[in-house]
Amino acid sequence: MVHAVKHTVIGLLKNIFSWYSDAAIQLAKIRAVSAYVKAVGVARIAFLGAVALKCVLGLMFAGFILAHIALLILIPLPMNVKAIALLILGSLYFLIGLITICILSSQHLWMKYSGASQMVSKVVSEN
Repeated sequence: MVHAVKHTVIGLLKNIFSWYSDAAIQLAKIRAVSAYVKAVGVARIAFLGAVALKCVLGLMFAGFILAHIALLILIPLPMNVKAIALLILGSLYFLIGLITICILSSQHLWMKYSGASQMVSKVVSEN
């Protein structure tokens, strides 16, 4: 009888230990993924800071645009043709820059290519 009780208690303790260790591992995974997602957020903010720095470089490109203006002033064309050409060039440069910044700073893109989305899905599906 004592042996049966001892065997039952040991089995119960093994089950409890197994359950708690599984829960602890799951909690550790959740915390690790949470830290990873936060790190991706920090990387994104650092990237946006770099983009702001690149905006300063945009001032250099303003010189490029001013060169277009100077060339158009020197070319013997009617003023309205020059104005339309500048409007088209300016709009094109602005749209290219805007689209590039929007795509590169997308949170969805960062989550996808960093692997954070897959990590979150994997941890959540294990519950």
